[in-house]
Amino acid sequence: MKRVLTAVLLALTAVTALGLGGYTGAAQGQTSVTIASGAVAVGETGVIEGLITCGAPGCGGFSITITYDPAIISVTSVEVGPYLGEQVFIGENTVADGRARLVAAALAAPPAEAGNVLFRLNVTGLAEGTATLHIEELEVGDLAGSAVLATGFDGTVTVGGSVGTVGFPDHPDWELVFVSERDGNPEIYAMNADGSNLRRLTDNPAPDRYPTWSPGGGRIAFVSERDGNAEIYVMDADGSNVQRLTADPAADMFPAWSPDGSEIAFVATRDGNAEVYVMSADGTNARRLTTDPSSDSYPAWAPFRNEIAFVSNRGGANEVYVMNSDGSNPQQMTNLFGANGWYPAWSPNGRQLSFTAERDAMGQIYAMDTDTSNARELGQLDNHVGRTDWSGDALWIAFVSARDGNSELYVMDASGQYEYRLTDETASDYWPDWRPIAAAPCLVSTDQPEVSVHVGPGENRAIFTFMPLNRDFLVTGQAVDDENNLWWQLDKTQFEDTEAVNELWVKADDVNEINACAAVPRVDAPPLIPGNTPPGSYTHETLPPKA
Repeated sequence: MKRVLTAVLLALTAVTALGLGGYTGAAQGQTSVTIASGAVAVGETGVIEGLITCGAPGCGGFSITITYDPAIISVTSVEVGPYLGEQVFIGENTVADGRARLVAAALAAPPAEAGNVLFRLNVTGLAEGTATLHIEELEVGDLAGSAVLATGFDGTVTVGGSVGTVGFPDHPDWELVFVSERDGNPEIYAMNADGSNLRRLTDNPAPDRYPTWSPGGGRIAFVSERDGNAEIYVMDADGSNVQRLTADPAADMFPAWSPDGSEIAFVATRDGNAEVYVMSADGTNARRLTTDPSSDSYPAWAPFRNEIAFVSNRGGANEVYVMNSDGSNPQQMTNLFGANGWYPAWSPNGRQLSFTAERDAMGQIYAMDTDTSNARELGQLDNHVGRTDWSGDALWIAFVSARDGNSELYVMDASGQYEYRLTDETASDYWPDWRPIAAAPCLVSTDQPEVSVHVGPGENRAIFTFMPLNRDFLVTGQAVDDENNLWWQLDKTQFEDTEAVNELWVKADDVNEINACAAVPRVDAPPLIPGNTPPGSYTHETLPPKA
């Protein structure tokens, strides 16, 4: 669990030779940077704060290099704290091989109320023990750019036993399939999403890889080389009833089910290079979707609509694209500026795409809003990051990291704040796929008067009525308006006299969610017809006075 750790200060001798300019003599001996100390468990993430006491009239920049034992902890990222204010120039921010370095300077005078947090280290416990956060190099400058003599104080991180899945929701139906090499070759396993109830589903001398659940959770498509080359197979959820779907001399890989389970997209090299194909779920009617001389791979079928995300290097580096399910209208979704994008995965409602990006051996996990193409970074790791997949309620993301030397499975919440380790093997575990589950119904209510219900998503749509107070209403869909505000589509049968309207909507910010609603499917909003006011509804101008 990610948390701010309690500071325990350990003395370090003063650092000399700052190199930022002439020393400010009045500040000598009065400025210090202290790294807090604390404890995490194996697999737990935490935040270590670097605190500054500035003896000058104001400190405006710093350079710090911190070393640590990478066998005990992983420093996943370093962030500038609020001390320097909101306008900050970052000259360097690197983490690699047991060393973290940050160089930053304020572009404006920092606010007096900003506090004393100079930077934050995001750390993860890897093995039991104590790791020293040693300040190897420290330079601090005042607001005029002159160096001030600064003293650094080391911190420590004590790593205890595994926390398991403290805080992780307990859902008996949540399962993951994945690939493990713990028995000598790649085989497919399943386990509960908290890491318990491990069981092996395949047992073949040839590699079995890339499992993916069918939409109903009853079957698993996977790739096996048991017949001489990579082909696509399906099996029941318990590993029985294995059936071969493809039989081609070229490699067929990376299966992805359509939302209704009637088709499977996959990647094949049967036409000379990697392209995306689709076939019926029984292996018949295979047809090619992409026809580019570059490599197209890792298809992911969008829920509730006919779109497929995939990875292509047709523009040079690997980027994430989305196309219609018939192969038409491919659109580039990412611009990673030379980094390589991998493994797109849709959230259950289709509104977000997670993917990984790799640059200079640094792996990053992103989540992108598919309506706006805005992406946010969820985590930065110091080694390979593999495939991601979303839980059925869209609140958790399974992923792969090799931060401790081999690939293991982890889970983070969708904001990237909390993180849990699920496997701990000397052999590699990878390619997680979350079993679909039926989410609890999304219900909304309000205790505020005059929450308007509209005939479409948007304040510019006609108002049909007002939400009754303290009643639960079923949400059947979601959409965003022209200003990117989220709206809930309501079950109109819960309202009276709705014959004249097709749909009823309420703004998400105006109501309270009773159940988690992130997995509600995205639906197409009805067209806005200017001047059209269905019978029984009103515009803002024609609303009758309220009693």
